[in-house]
Amino acid sequence: MKIISWDKTLGILLPGSARPRFVRDVAGAMHLLAELWPVTYGRAYQRALAFCARALEGRMSA
Repeated sequence: MKIISWDKTLGILLPGSARPRFVRDVAGAMHLLAELWPVTYGRAYQRALAFCARALEGRMSA
């Protein structure tokens, strides 16, 4: 698994958080979704996790 940083850092302000969380790559995005995301059900959430997994496996671009 090769981790490639994105060109731009993504800042996400989660509900109840005073400061944004910064995501720099797919692994960070997947961690944020799996561990910190406030909604852990539904089609959009499942697709986001699936896209992250595919990118980490090299089956699609980051």
